[in-house]
Amino acid sequence: MTGALKSEYRKVIGIRESGLVALVPILLGMFAAAIAFPLMRAFRADELAASDRYATITALAAPLALAALFSGLFGALIVGSELRHRTLTTSFLTAQHRDVVIGSKLIVTVGFALALCLVIEIAALPVLLAFGGDDFHIDGSLFAHLGSALLAAVAWSLIGNGLTLLTRSATIGAIGILAWYTLGELIVRFILGAIGADGIGRVLPVSATAGAIVNAANPDPLESLPSWTVGVVAMMLWAIVIAVAGWVLTRRRDIED
Repeated sequence: MTGALKSEYRKVIGIRESGLVALVPILLGMFAAAIAFPLMRAFRADELAASDRYATITALAAPLALAALFSGLFGALIVGSELRHRTLTTSFLTAQHRDVVIGSKLIVTVGFALALCLVIEIAALPVLLAFGGDDFHIDGSLFAHLGSALLAAVAWSLIGNGLTLLTRSATIGAIGILAWYTLGELIVRFILGAIGADGIGRVLPVSATAGAIVNAANPDPLESLPSWTVGVVAMMLWAIVIAVAGWVLTRRRDIED
């Protein structure tokens, strides 16, 4: 298993696009952090004055949401690179079991996703502090939000891995994640709300992720999102189901497919 993990680590480091995928969300996260408080002061000054905790959660939301999204895209890229270059067959032939290859790939993906999310958080916090000033509220709840974002990074990296294994295409996996994360779930939630089934919409992947991050240690949780507990459980269940489905299907596929 150790050899397989080292092999997967070297594969990720060797992917040319991996550096770009890591750099883009870090820069976007810093940009989102830089404009959060100026935008709130310009358009939501009353709410900002009423609660610095609300302002902090709102400002944190954008960089942390980007961290989760790009963790999913990173997961899709890692598996997709091997499928694109048709090296997965070689990995299966040289390993003792397919489960070792797939499991190692998931573990390494999760590790890199955690590292990416942590770097985004570290990069965004000084920017938020610089532009937020006294409006940026720092207490123990801040670390609850940051910790929940790390869980979200784990979940979405598994979702990215699983979707790519299911579709055997990094393009389909990445586009699927991007489309669902940015617009698809909003449309589905609108439809579910119109037919009186918004309870289902609250536990869809993006809503569950938002609830896990925003409602962590929040004394006034947003009612449109699930509670922290429900959000974390739903988010992780989605990740496990999709990752396991991709794992099982890949184990059963013909090695030349």
